[in-house]
Amino acid sequence: MNLSLSLYEALTAASAPPEKAKAAADAWEAEVQNLASKSDLQQTEDRLQASITEQGKDLRNLMSEEVHELRATIREQGHELRTMIKEQNHELRTMIKEQNHELRTLISEQGSELRLSIQQQGADLRLSMSGLQSQINVMRWQIGLIIVCVAIPLIKLAFDLLTR
Repeated sequence: MNLSLSLYEALTAASAPPEKAKAAADAWEAEVQNLASKSDLQQTEDRLQASITEQGKDLRNLMSEEVHELRATIREQGHELRTMIKEQNHELRTMIKEQNHELRTLISEQGSELRLSIQQQGADLRLSMSGLQSQINVMRWQIGLIIVCVAIPLIKLAFDLLTR
């Protein structure tokens, strides 16, 4: 109030009308009440620093908890994944063994069928060759008889013609 009175007196001394000087002093006093002092600003700064520090600690604690939970979750999922891989590996090996056994059985059966087929075709070929050999022998005899039947009379005719 002391400063506003001094302002009022200075304004009236400077020949300002008293009503305007009083209004200016009141306005100035209202403005000054809204202004913060250095100690007010220091207290506010200290409170803000304390609040920031506390929130930083809370955030670090929260992040630490979250990281711990995340690591635990990753560890658990890794364990589950390894277990699933082992199970699938076992199942896959079992399937491969079964298919290997089936494949070997099929190959053995087809091999037996192939051997039997080859043996049968060999027997058929031998029989066919034996039949052809018999036919060839018959043809030899027929050609021999034809030659004897044709050649002997021709030789006799030629001999008769020469001797005459």
